[in-house]
Formats: sequence, C-alpha cells, structure tokens
Amino acid sequence: MSERRIFWGSLAVLIVMIPAAIVVRGYDSALAWRANQELYPLIAEPGKSVRYGGAEWRLEGLYQLITQDKKSAYILAEFEAKIDNPEAFAAGACQIALTDRGEKRWSPQFLPPYEVRKARPSLEERSTCGGATIKPIKVGETVKMAEIFRTPVDITKFDLAISQATLRPSYLVLR
Repeated sequence: MSERRIFWGSLAVLIVMIPAAIVVRGYDSALAWRANQELYPLIAEPGKSVRYGGAEWRLEGLYQLITQDKKSAYILAEFEAKIDNPEAFAAGACQIALTDRGEKRWSPQFLPPYEVRKARPSLEERSTCGGATIKPIKVGETVKMAEIFRTPVDITKFDLAISQATLRPSYLVLR
C-alpha cells in the first residue's frame, strides 16, 4: 500500500470518527442535563396536598414581610409533609425555590433575619426542607417546615417549587 492511500484512508476515518464521537458524548451529556432539570411539575392548588417523594405535601401559607428599606421583602413559606414512606422522603436531597410563576427563582436564606424571627417567633420550631431529613422520621408523622426568601417588594404571586434529586425531572409546585 502506498503512503498516499494510507494518508487518505486515515483522513476518511477521522472525518467519520470525530463527528461520531461528538454525537455519542453529546447524547450522554444531553441525558445527564435532562435528568437534572425540573421538567414535569406536580401542582398542588391552594389548600390541597400532593403526594411526592414519600410524603403528602401541603402549603400552609406564604407571608410577606417588607424590609426596613421598603425596596425588598422577605417571603416566609410555611409548609408541611405528612410522611408515608420515610425511606423515600429521606432518600433525595430536598431543593427548594420560590418562583414568581414565570422565569424568576429565588433561593432560600441560610439564616432567618432578625425581622422575620421577631415577627414570627414560631419559626424556630420548624425545620428547613433539607434539615427535615436529618432526624429519624416515622410513618404518619407530619414534618412542619419553613423557608425564607428575599425578593423585590413588587412581586405578588408566588409558587414554592420543591424537588428531590432522585425524583427529577418531576418536581412539586405548591400554590
């Protein structure tokens, strides 16, 4: 075989193999990306509960507390989960966000601000979504949780989005 024939044969193989490798890697990446997205909402209308991740979830209330500068507000979300499968409830890390029923999302505050603790002293008795899985939980137990978000003051309609890594692409929306 001549050098010229080996060169062109190698070039032809490269032309075929490089796009094939990109397609295979891209497909794996697309599957991984899709698995981490929240794509299919389970919506709980006001006052109703929805089964998700080993529990019946229900929103108790969303309360807005205007900050002293009047430019932002703290949104206090109080919700509960009645456990019917403790293993499923504790299996996935709970991720929570506040949404404005559009594109905007807010993550919870790490520590409750002084204004919120002063206005709602009962907040200390509730755990956060991620902290609820730390202690042992029994079937039939109701876990009361609360999260605090800082948002612009002019947003009026909110949803609470809860997802567990093991249950994605489904996620829960509490209205």
